[in-house]
Amino acid sequence: MIYKEPATELALLDAREWFRAEAETYRDKVASLDRSVHTMYIRTELYNSLATIACFGLALLAFVRTDTLTAVDATATLVGISSGLFAIHNVGWSVGMLMQETTPLLMLQRFFNSPEAEPPLPVIETSEQLRVEKLFVTDILYDVNLTARQGQLIAIVGLNGAGKTTLVSALVGTRPIAAGTVTIDGHGITHASFAEKHRYFGMLPQDYSRFGLTVAQNLRLGGPGDPTEALRISGADAFVHDLDQQLGEQWGGVGLSGGQWQRLSLARLRLRNPGIWILDEPTSSIDAHGEMEIFAELRRISGNKIVIVVSHRASTLRMMDKIYFLSNGRITESGTFDELYAKGGEFTELFTSQIEGVAGAADPAGPVENEQPADLGNPSDSSDLSDSEG
Repeated sequence: MIYKEPATELALLDAREWFRAEAETYRDKVASLDRSVHTMYIRTELYNSLATIACFGLALLAFVRTDTLTAVDATATLVGISSGLFAIHNVGWSVGMLMQETTPLLMLQRFFNSPEAEPPLPVIETSEQLRVEKLFVTDILYDVNLTARQGQLIAIVGLNGAGKTTLVSALVGTRPIAAGTVTIDGHGITHASFAEKHRYFGMLPQDYSRFGLTVAQNLRLGGPGDPTEALRISGADAFVHDLDQQLGEQWGGVGLSGGQWQRLSLARLRLRNPGIWILDEPTSSIDAHGEMEIFAELRRISGNKIVIVVSHRASTLRMMDKIYFLSNGRITESGTFDELYAKGGEFTELFTSQIEGVAGAADPAGPVENEQPADLGNPSDSSDLSDSEG
């Protein structure tokens, strides 16, 4: 809740209050345990320090009263001195750690005690047109124009740093807009509040979160809809057989692969069910076959949706109705994949290596994770969480 990526995703899902309520359930128990452990540790170190100081004093007294200092006496004295210093150091370290951990605990306390946010506005499930005109985001985007209509799959493409993620963030309200207009069905939302803006949108961020909850709780973050349909559309029904299954090996649950976590994130978006879907690299951790299945479902449900995809994969872009190419913060080309590739411009340069490098291969995007759906009933069949988000 205190890191940017998961906090942003929770906000975009209108799940902040639910997540906070769930977390608060365990707060007192965890805080009490934390305090008791630290208290016990400091008390033990204090007793150890007192005993060591006593031994140190006796050793020093013996040293002073001894006329002739033997090697054994010298060694014992040195050991006593070093032990005393070490014990004192440990007490200081323990107190320092306690003071250091007090700050985030107080932050968490203030968070739980803060007033609840206003109830989220109702999600708008159908939008006919999104129009962006002369959009500026300070020092990143310049004079961006694009139009997306209901039933279309639209792609935003460009090199790293071109401004793709900034553009979609500005649309949903997590980045401020310096100038220009954004309208949905003729209604201007350029400078509307975050709550007003994002009721039109659902976003699958590139840094999708891996919440160590049950499957049902993960889906609940998206909304109260039908989890069965959401799992089917995302392809997660291939490995989810029990909604009460705990996820996350660190919580004694099942570890999923990156592609499986990504499918669950997509299922959450389906449950939110907004009129405009924004998918930032939605199949980056999914193999070519899974990608085809997901986009087939997106095509099926996009009749009354606007779907905007940010992607670097040629196989994904071939499925798009229209592609906007961003270069240095500006849209320099637009059209279908074949139209842009035939122009021989920057788009062609970007994707030539993908297409020529895998001629005849099933996936023009090159090798990706070899995802094998895991049985949630058998943790040994699942990959670990070593590829978790930053």
